[in-house]
Amino acid sequence: LLDDKFIEVYHHRIVCHCHDGVDCQLYPQIFTYSANYPEKVLIATVQNMGECLCPCCLIPKSRIHQIATERDML
Repeated sequence: LLDDKFIEVYHHRIVCHCHDGVDCQLYPQIFTYSANYPEKVLIATVQNMGECLCPCCLIPKSRIHQIATERDML
């Protein structure tokens, strides 16, 4: 990741010609995030002790056996 080309661009810049005709100067950065386990779980939207497996579909764990039945495929 940290090869000579990246270090050169990191210290100076990349000039990109955009579609709207404007030249943009980009400075790449390496982002790190430090967190403990509960914070990482929240970031990944993994629910450890929740009632649902997923924050999007909200299917309770007690009804998992009813997922992907023949009726769902109709």
